[in-house]
Formats: sequence, structure tokens, C-alpha cells
Amino acid sequence: MKIQLLQDYLERSALRYPRNTAIVSAERAITYRELWRQSGELAARLIGMGFEPGNTVGIYLPKSVEAIIALFAVLRAGGVYIPLDTHYAPPSRTGLILAASRTHWVISASPQWNDFITDYPEYGRRLSGEMTVIFIDSTSDDTGPPLPGSRPVAGTGDLAYILYTSGSTGVPKGVMITHENALTFINWALELFKPGENDAFSNMALLHFDLSVFDLYVSLACGACLYLVPHHVGMNPRGLLDWIRKNRITYFYSVPSVWVSILNHTGIEKGDLPHLSHILFAGEMFPPRELKSLMESVSHAAYYNLYGPTETNVCTWYRVEGRTVSDDRPVPIGRACKGTEVIVLKDDNTEASPGETGELLVHGPGVTPGYYNNPESTGEVFLPSPLAGHRGRYFYRTGDIVRVLPSGILEFVGRKDLMIKCAGFRVELEEVERALLRHKAVKEAVAVPLYADDHTAASAVAAFIASKHDIPPGVIELKEFLGGIVPRYMIPDSIRFVDEIPKNINGKADRRLLTEQANRVKVEKE
Repeated sequence: MKIQLLQDYLERSALRYPRNTAIVSAERAITYRELWRQSGELAARLIGMGFEPGNTVGIYLPKSVEAIIALFAVLRAGGVYIPLDTHYAPPSRTGLILAASRTHWVISASPQWNDFITDYPEYGRRLSGEMTVIFIDSTSDDTGPPLPGSRPVAGTGDLAYILYTSGSTGVPKGVMITHENALTFINWALELFKPGENDAFSNMALLHFDLSVFDLYVSLACGACLYLVPHHVGMNPRGLLDWIRKNRITYFYSVPSVWVSILNHTGIEKGDLPHLSHILFAGEMFPPRELKSLMESVSHAAYYNLYGPTETNVCTWYRVEGRTVSDDRPVPIGRACKGTEVIVLKDDNTEASPGETGELLVHGPGVTPGYYNNPESTGEVFLPSPLAGHRGRYFYRTGDIVRVLPSGILEFVGRKDLMIKCAGFRVELEEVERALLRHKAVKEAVAVPLYADDHTAASAVAAFIASKHDIPPGVIELKEFLGGIVPRYMIPDSIRFVDEIPKNINGKADRRLLTEQANRVKVEKE
């Protein structure tokens, strides 16, 4: 069958491999036939309640079989799903996303939704009567043939899902992903990696992070089994290593810090993990020392560095060979994926030559059309290329500075703005600052990155605060305050109080000086 929509992958696999196990969680497993049937039943339930094609649906469920049934149900009903964070994000942030997206449909389970309403009662009161909440329960009735395919209610150019990321204004930005955007990435991955029905994929990332798109759709497209990593296992390096062994995982995709944690807290014997054929990483730079150690222990696996912001999913890739890993250079981010065009633009609006640096711009069918209900933010980063050969073509400006190596492959250098990646999580430093300024005792606040040992990748956030009072608020008080506003990974690891925030010659906060101070203190403590 011709694949035109994301749900077509599932339908094809349900027909080809009906009895194959599609998803395994700590609580249950489900076959392809049942995943297709149960998602169809939920889709029919949505439509019967008045759901219209193009409607958005918040999926407020932990990573689970039920969450995957829900997102396919939304797709099959012609809708757009929005995965919501039930683990890291405070209820207020979830409320912001539902309000910003003007979403009036939610699929949840009664424990999660009741906790949400209890923690954020004003949201429940404000939208009572406007919000339709559908509860999904765990079922395992494996009977009956697959239901017929979806109604033709969506086209490849229509939205499939929206992933909300940190926003510099303090309001999360919704990255719109069309069926075509996602299909472009998934088909590229299928062609490059050639997975099969006997493969076992892991899913480390939460469903509202773009890394999960590879795990979910690439595995389901080829009839493989997807194993959802339980949260408590993912937080335990030794437990995670045992979990990979036990489930004979063949594809493992994560941020590098997952492997760094495993290497630091447990041992990997040479020749260990014999079933692991592909180790893919993205979201941050892999420290060369740890990468070489991993490649020596798991030498039979193929290693790939996949680069790309949420707006492009993956736009460049690089196959890592052990002999090319240098102690003093980051692993390259490689070349553009098939069907994607990238250019490196210097400050003078000319294209960078080998040895030069510039901002990375991306164009192609895998690039988002913009931010949901946010034309201003869309217009700030989607601009026509100034190069003569690209007249009239709009490129996404990533804000990432890269270097063109002599071979033509690209190397990540740093950020142009104030967005950083911490353990794969996208963090807008300005959002952290705005949250701190909401505290009644905070006069000024500046957030800066705390770097890992190799000083190439951010490992946490540090904050400098000038208080309005002679006696500043306590660090614990501030962290608890932030916990009600931003996800846990955005809460500063280090908070320092200063009389005044140092300024540079332009009268702005001297971020470079504060970054140096924060990391000097970190080094001295170590």
C-alpha cells in the first residue's frame, strides 16, 4: 500500500504482521492487530462525540501503550495530537500549552487528569464546559480482525502533531509537524538503516520530545517491536544496561548523557550487548573520551550522530568511525539528509567556505511550516535565503553556529542565541530568567549554562540573582518556586546571589563573565 499518512505505517504493519508484538511496556504488550483495532475504536469514539478533522487533542498520559493508542486514534480521526508532559512539567505549564493551542479535547486517564485538576484547580474551573476529556483504560482483548483503514480526512500537507518546546517569552512554542514533514524523516531513516521485523527498538525519550518520533514510527513502519523504557529504569544506569541486555535491543537512540551515565556508574565489558546493532545519539555533543570508551566496549555496533532541532527533526547525520574520534574535537554533525538542503551563512550573508563558520539554515520537506498560532515567532526564524541561487526560497534559521570542515562535512560550534541543550532537553535561558523574576524578592536574574567536564556541552543551568531585599530568599525556596512554573530540568543546579548583575559595555548583563564565573566555581568545587 502507498504510505500517504503516518497511520498508514501502522495499517500496513497490522496487515503484514498482525500477530507481531508492536509495543511492550512495563505493564502490558500489544500486537499490531490490536494496536490498529483499539486505536480505530477510540477514533470512532472521538468522531461520535463530534470531533472534527483538524482539531487538536492534548494527550495527557505517561509514556505507555495507552498513549500510543491515543495518538494513532487522533491521527485516524483526522486530528492533530499534542503530547503533554505528565512527568517533568508543572500543571501551570500544561495549562499554558492547552490555552496557547486553543485545545478543547484531551485524552487522559483518570489518575493523571484528577492529579492535574487537583494541582491546578483554576484551569479546571476556567475551562469547565469547554474541555472534552476522554479517559482511556488499559485493555488487552486480542480478538477480531483489524478494522478498515482511516477515513481520507487528512492530506500529507496537513498537521499530524505539535511538539511544544521552551520559548524565550516564557510561553512554550508549538512546533507544527505535518504528515509530509514526518514522512520525510521516517522514510529517510528506513532507507538508511534498513531495519526489519525482527529488530527490537528502545524508546528512551518521552513522547513530547522529537527523538521519540524515530523510535515509534520507524519501528512500527517495519513491523519491529518497540520497548518503552520505564522511567525508573531510565534513571538507573545499571538497571538500564541490564534492561538493554534482557530485551535484546538492536536499536538504541538517546542523548549522549545516557551512555555517559552508564559508563560512569557501571562497567561495559568488551563484546557486551551482542544484539545491539545500532547506537544513535542526538540532542547534545558526545564527549569524545566517553564515546571512544563505548566504541571499544561495543565495537560491533554502528554509531550515528543525528543532528537537528525539533523544527527539522534530523537534518544532518554522520556515521562515526572509531579512528575518527578525536580527544580535542567534537564529533561532526555530518552532511544533509537526503531530500534536505542546508547552507552555512556568514554574518555578511555569504556562504561559508571550508574552514569558515556561520549559522546553519535548513530547507526541505522535513522542515516545520512554523509555530502553531504564533506567526510572529514563525516570521523571526523563517526567512528567504539571500543567496542568488535560492531566490524566493525560505530557510529555517537554526541559530546554531557550525564550521565547514575541509571535507565539506559540518561541525557544531555553539549557539547564536540563548537556547542551550541540557542532557538533550531544550532550554531557553530567557524562560528561566522570566520565571525567576516572578518571585517577589528577585530584582534581576541571569541564567547561564554549566558545562560538562570537557566544556563542550551544557550539563545544567546556573543562575545569578540580585535580590530586592538585604536578606535574599533561600535557594531551596527559589527552587521550589520554580518547580511550580518550569519543568525540573530547567531549574538551576546552582543559584548565586550578587549585589548587582555585572554589565558589559552595552549596559546588558555580561553573560560571558557570569558563565566563566559559574563554571570556575564548579571546577573549584570539584
